Amino acid sequence: MQKSLIFSLLFSAQVFANTPQQPYEQLELLAKKKQYSNLLKEIENNPNQTDAKLLYLKIGALANLQDQLEQADELAESAIKQFPNDAQLHRIAASVKFSLAQQASIFSAPGLAKDGLALLEQSYKLDPKDDKTLTTLIGFYGNAPGIVGGDEEKALEIAEKWQQENPVAGGLAKVNLLRKEERNEEAEKLLQKLASENPEHASINATLANKASKDEDYPLALSYLNKAVEHSEDVSTKYGYLYEIGRLTAEHKQEAKQGITALNEYIAFYEGSEDARLAWAKARLAKIYLNNQQKELASQLLLAVKPAAEEDKNLKKELKKLNKLLKSLA
Repeated sequence: MQKSLIFSLLFSAQVFANTPQQPYEQLELLAKKKQYSNLLKEIENNPNQTDAKLLYLKIGALANLQDQLEQADELAESAIKQFPNDAQLHRIAASVKFSLAQQASIFSAPGLAKDGLALLEQSYKLDPKDDKTLTTLIGFYGNAPGIVGGDEEKALEIAEKWQQENPVAGGLAKVNLLRKEERNEEAEKLLQKLASENPEHASINATLANKASKDEDYPLALSYLNKAVEHSEDVSTKYGYLYEIGRLTAEHKQEAKQGITALNEYIAFYEGSEDARLAWAKARLAKIYLNNQQKELASQLLLAVKPAAEEDKNLKKELKKLNKLLKSLA
């Protein structure tokens, strides 16, 4: 279930951003709710199949459906030939290559990663100020092995330049790189400076939450996450924070109410979608109920998780643990 650090960073490009309100508003909502099959059906009914923004959505939907990743790659390559100066298409195509590399054999993965980097670097040349491209490029340079193009010095150089133009986004990128280099004192000093200057910024609060979680101060982590949810302007990011609130509550037996509320909101938003974490959200919620001795509510959720567990060995293992816990409470 869990992606590697490198590729989870790389895929954070969020391929569904930047579509205009009309006539793409409804399509964008389907994308945000991860209803990829429904999105593809709607796109097929659109007479303008060569519209660049429709291609963004179609490639992203295919990339998130099982066994459709290669089709997404073919469509992305075709779209780039049609729109060779479209920076966003290059970034989306790069994310598809990185996902293919993650699934590929050890022999094929390096070549795919290099192909992805070339596309990403071209996206950067076409639009050097795009935040999502910068995030992904810094993530690659900072985390990928040198054999496929990783370069920590280059990552830091780009982050510092970005920080001058966007103090928060560039600053947080630099914090992550400093931590990776074990320059923890510098990283902490910069993070605290950013936090004092931007106390309500969602990404800063999420970063503070991550640090508190690593320090095993879960009440503090949850406090920061709730603040991140409150100030998040991006729907997908907001629901990611809600999931994390539920996960921390479940795994570390924190106050149940906030975890239940967060996960119920998450589940309601993504129900009926192809969201990869939906079944996990239900499993986390079941665990909170079990921690709270609410067996009937937990039992209903565990039945709902069972079909998805057949396709996810980690979820299957988790389900087995939860069912064992349920029986112990009987």
